[in-house]
Amino acid sequence: MDRGRQHQPSYTLPVAGNTKRPSSALGWTSGKFSAISQVAQPTSASAVHEGPISRTRRHFRSSSRGPAPSFANGRSHGDSDIKHLKSTVDSGYTERDRCAGEWRGGWNKENVMSGLGKEDEYSYLEVIREKENEVDNLRVELGEIRAESAGLQEHITMLEGKLREAHDGSKKWKKKVEKLGMELSNSLKEAGEAIKKYDDFKIEHERDISVYREEVRKVEKEKETLERRRRSEGKTAQGEAVRARVVSSEHTSKVAFAEKEVQDLKKISQQLEAQVRESEKRAKRSEEQMRRARKEDEEGRQESEKARQRLMNQNAELKQRLASQEAELTMAREQLKRVQLGGSTSRREGRGATEPLGTKRASLQEKHDDIDRLSGMVMVEPGRAHDLEERLFQKSVEVNGAQAQSQRAEFDLAQAREAAADPERMRGETGDTIGVPTLRRRLRELENLLASRTEELRVAQAFMTTSDQLSPVDVTRMAEDLNEYIGSLAFHVSDKLLGEEARNWAKRHPESEDAKRRRRSDYRVWEKKWGERVVNTMRRGVAERDPDTTLLECMIQSTVVERCVELVHGFTSERKEVADFLASLWARILQTNRLAIAKNWLSITNAHLESESVEAQYLERKVSEIMNIGGWRKDAPTARKIAASVQEKIQNIVEMALKIRFAIIHDIRSADMCLILIRAESTYDHSCMKDEDEYGSGKTKPAAGKAGRRVLCTVGMGVTHRVQDREATVILKPRVFLQ
Repeated sequence: MDRGRQHQPSYTLPVAGNTKRPSSALGWTSGKFSAISQVAQPTSASAVHEGPISRTRRHFRSSSRGPAPSFANGRSHGDSDIKHLKSTVDSGYTERDRCAGEWRGGWNKENVMSGLGKEDEYSYLEVIREKENEVDNLRVELGEIRAESAGLQEHITMLEGKLREAHDGSKKWKKKVEKLGMELSNSLKEAGEAIKKYDDFKIEHERDISVYREEVRKVEKEKETLERRRRSEGKTAQGEAVRARVVSSEHTSKVAFAEKEVQDLKKISQQLEAQVRESEKRAKRSEEQMRRARKEDEEGRQESEKARQRLMNQNAELKQRLASQEAELTMAREQLKRVQLGGSTSRREGRGATEPLGTKRASLQEKHDDIDRLSGMVMVEPGRAHDLEERLFQKSVEVNGAQAQSQRAEFDLAQAREAAADPERMRGETGDTIGVPTLRRRLRELENLLASRTEELRVAQAFMTTSDQLSPVDVTRMAEDLNEYIGSLAFHVSDKLLGEEARNWAKRHPESEDAKRRRRSDYRVWEKKWGERVVNTMRRGVAERDPDTTLLECMIQSTVVERCVELVHGFTSERKEVADFLASLWARILQTNRLAIAKNWLSITNAHLESESVEAQYLERKVSEIMNIGGWRKDAPTARKIAASVQEKIQNIVEMALKIRFAIIHDIRSADMCLILIRAESTYDHSCMKDEDEYGSGKTKPAAGKAGRRVLCTVGMGVTHRVQDREATVILKPRVFLQ
């Protein structure tokens, strides 16, 4: 045979597991090559060397190419798949080791060659080389099997991790289901309790209705009883009159009746004496009250004189301060002109450096503000002097009224004494039987008259009191503090809303659909109030890389200021129709009565209407809507902390507004003070408004350049002061933001 020729057919020898292992030294049945040739069979290329290891390798390949085991059916299927893969790998390793051992034990070259003849040596050597090639292929396949087994081991590890994750997920879902079940049971319990409460309220309401109906029936029954009694008394009186006429004809009965009447008159005279003594005591108390009123009048005159002197001193001091401020303003204007012309503002003083133009403008604006404030105080002080004069006049009116009341009480007392001294005169001319009822009726009339006079005096004193506990300057200062605090709230919100930390967090975490839907709803609400252009401009400003928070802060300030003014001047009734009725009634009373009487009515009415206010919750909701439009995220890590700080500031604002309300209504009764706002789209007027751009910015813009500009909103409330029969004076200009 030619050693270089190709071996066309492929033969396979019996291997372990296919034939029985012989006991001969060659490892085959007869030890001759003829036996090998008889046993060998031709096979196809795909079936060469197909042993247990090859079958295991093919199984691994089919398993690795197949889909991963599914864990959707639970833990049992996943465990069975993993166990099957492990058993397959173990069987593959076992087959590999057994085959390798048989190949090593069965194929010994010397043993085989020793039993063959020389003529068959070449053919057998070819078979040996084929077997060695097969061994090399098996080694390569063994390496591949090891690599595939390692991949299968990693796949098994991954499947075990997924199985653990599935177990953890099932536990979490189980906990969520249990939690939802508990919440559902709690909700059902609360609903049951609410239904039970509703049933109790319904039963109680029905019980109240039945009680009310029973009371109505009782009242109607009492009315019928009283009517029957009145009719029976009328009939009885007619019968008594008939009997009296009969008895009057009899002399003896008349004498007995006269004696009895005398005894009754003695008792009545004793009662009248007691009433006279009581009237004398009341007269003494009235005289004491009159003396106290005169003393208070004298003290009021002295206080008014002192107050007039203080007002004159304050007026002189204010005029002096106003003159000095005007002089400083004139100097500042001259210095500003010199600075604008290029000259140095400090050459005359010998200083080398020139102050910045912005500083001069800021100082000039401060001088303007001081002059406006002093002008307001100067305008208020004459009004206060006039108020003191009115109070003095009212005190004298009160004294005169007290004197008239005392005279009426003395007259009533004299009449009572006359009635007690001459009881026989009160018997009348119509008969002896009507003297006692007439005297009793007269006594009741005198008692009612004295009580009514005392009540009139008390009411008059209550309504004529006009003493002020605070001055208009104090209220102005309180309004300025409230404006500053509202501005700090707006700055705090914009700073926390558009901080770098909040913006970075919002970029990393997308917003939920529910939050987007809520923002669109708030946007539509505020678009109706402010207009689409203003709201869109505000949103674009806060969304820029360098945010512009001007419009955001103005919207917050305007909303809070408007609500504070409504809180100060509105009637705090839980029912809107009652509040509207009281507001219209107050307007009519203010037009038809003196200011002092109207303010006393307002004070008394509000004292009985005061209740817990819900303004803080309303303002929190409105500010939250504006923040939501500006991009605030309620799911941010710092959202809870920011909401708590905003809530605290709004609560403080409401408390400050309520203090101003109490001061205007209860502490100042001689004048009418109001917090004012400027309506949107109004034309700018420098005499009664102040531009927000100039406030605290150090810039002074000419008023002529703002003529015709429209007001967008009011960011700071103003204050007006009005006394009797005079027009209201603006003592604090409201701050506005121009379009």
